Amino acid sequence: LEDVALVGGNKKRSSCTTLDKITAITLTVLILCAVAGVVTLLAMRTNEHPPEPKQVGEFIYRSEMVEMRDGICLHTQIFTPIANKSANLPFLMIRSPYPNPLDDDRVPKAISMGYKDTTKDGYHYVLQSIRGTMESEGEFVMMRPPQGGDGIDEGTDAYDTIDWLLENVKPNNGRVGLTGMSYLGFTTIQGLINPHPNLVATSAQGPPDSMWKGDDFKHNGILRLSPSFEYSYFMEGPDGEPFNFTHLDVYDFFLEMGPLSNANKLYMHNKFPTWNNLMDRPNYEKYWESIDVIPYVKKLEVPNLLVGGWFDAEDFYGTCKIYEHFETLNSQNNFLIFGPWPHAGWMSSFGPDFPIEGDKFGPLNFHNLTSVYFRENIQRRWFRHYLHNTTSYYHKKVVSYQTGDFSWHEHDAWSNEHSTKLRIYLENTTDNCYISDPFKPIPYYPRPIAPFWTNKTSKGAWKVFDQRFMEDRDDYFVYRSNVLRENMEVSGKIMININATTNVSDVDWVVKIIDEYPPKGGETTGFQLMIANRGLRGKYRNSFRTPEPIVEYVPTLFEIDLLHHDHLFKVGHRFVVHIQSSFFPLYDMNPQKFVTIPKAVKEDFVVARNCILPSSYVIMDQVMDH
Repeated sequence: LEDVALVGGNKKRSSCTTLDKITAITLTVLILCAVAGVVTLLAMRTNEHPPEPKQVGEFIYRSEMVEMRDGICLHTQIFTPIANKSANLPFLMIRSPYPNPLDDDRVPKAISMGYKDTTKDGYHYVLQSIRGTMESEGEFVMMRPPQGGDGIDEGTDAYDTIDWLLENVKPNNGRVGLTGMSYLGFTTIQGLINPHPNLVATSAQGPPDSMWKGDDFKHNGILRLSPSFEYSYFMEGPDGEPFNFTHLDVYDFFLEMGPLSNANKLYMHNKFPTWNNLMDRPNYEKYWESIDVIPYVKKLEVPNLLVGGWFDAEDFYGTCKIYEHFETLNSQNNFLIFGPWPHAGWMSSFGPDFPIEGDKFGPLNFHNLTSVYFRENIQRRWFRHYLHNTTSYYHKKVVSYQTGDFSWHEHDAWSNEHSTKLRIYLENTTDNCYISDPFKPIPYYPRPIAPFWTNKTSKGAWKVFDQRFMEDRDDYFVYRSNVLRENMEVSGKIMININATTNVSDVDWVVKIIDEYPPKGGETTGFQLMIANRGLRGKYRNSFRTPEPIVEYVPTLFEIDLLHHDHLFKVGHRFVVHIQSSFFPLYDMNPQKFVTIPKAVKEDFVVARNCILPSSYVIMDQVMDH
């Protein structure tokens, strides 16, 4: 608690009581109730006579409990730079369900690290804990759906907070920006649904869109087993601690756990609402649709800067799909940045494999400080342009760091006018069939595999692992092109159409698109870099809502959207495709039998023989300059 404790307080501004550091220590006791799919955190409010604002590092700090329209009070921390305390500053707000780790000066690292460059321009930084988290009152609802009418949601809370800030934090210039990464990107987008008139710019970074279709919990119907299991336990557990795995290799843990039906019997005991939703609602139904993001955003009145990473292992889908949707609403207010980063890597370090400067990721050398470039030349200029009313943002609509070429490119639109659709048919001279054994699933990176949320490798570094670790296995399909005689630039969407037969009634298809380096290339000799991957549960090939069994031995089409990418396959490289039927334990194991998988038992799991037909093909947006 000391690492995230509050460091000051202020006078009471409403019927809500203000918190200070003493209150934060008192809050070590929280009452956790799991009722009807909702986690409720009941925070104690004390200290009727808090101290005045105090200095924290280079800021004046105040801690407030800001009252929402329904009387619930949200803990809100405000940091105003001492050097600009008398200036009419704009607000830069972040709304989060997570703690705010502090630096040595007891300033949140979100400000002193991620948004450090913006401090040169002067803002009132506002960090607010959303309902039912940290010291805020109310109920925490995972991905709280917008309510409309007189209801309350993340959008109305953002609106009410902006009202309060404009009235109670002065002087200010009347301009507010909203930003955040991942779940905080979700809360940012909620503020766009019915935006406050003084909300003039937002930046949703690595935001999720659909937990079922492609983000944190599921990919096209396949459960992201390790991430979902761990996240449910951490967010909704009794002590807020990560799950204590009894194995050094979580591959062994989940393999020994067996069918999903054993998870509640052995570990979760029906106490975790998010996990229960995943088990009780395996198909795409009204509940999952209700927590999707883009259906609620019907206009884009506020300029938004979307930020994503090509190696994002969590919410890559959301960034792509939200950009596509926003283009249909108001292209002039829709901006996109993609860099060579893991999830949130543009703002933080991923350990020695990915420094905060963003100059490398594992074996990849980017030849420039990509994260520094983003924070200084894009993010800082974006907020200064809109919140300080300057003309500092000069970039084009889309800024993308092209992997393979390892350089920044700018575009007026994501769809390159010089591109054409390129088809590569997966004709193979070797056996096009492979065996998929659910008791011997393919690991998603070389074992041992660590827990997803507490290990940088599991969380994203595996995205740049050498895919040659698969070479000793024979339970997957491989396509390798001839050596490329000219550069092949792919900038846009990648799709794959798999025409296949199988001897079972359900099977998963997991696809990897790989750039194979030349056999003589120094440190990267023969290296296989995965540039795209995605999976599809076969029974959802025609409908996410109504699964259908696969007809055994009958050629069947499976279409998989591999989303957007920007990559240069160079002369001397090869274009490689892997198709497999497991990706464990990132993905759960399909019994390979048409059953309700959360209710399946060990006897339902069968071995499959899958055959990829030569009419299968990858289709990509190829830039014709090459």
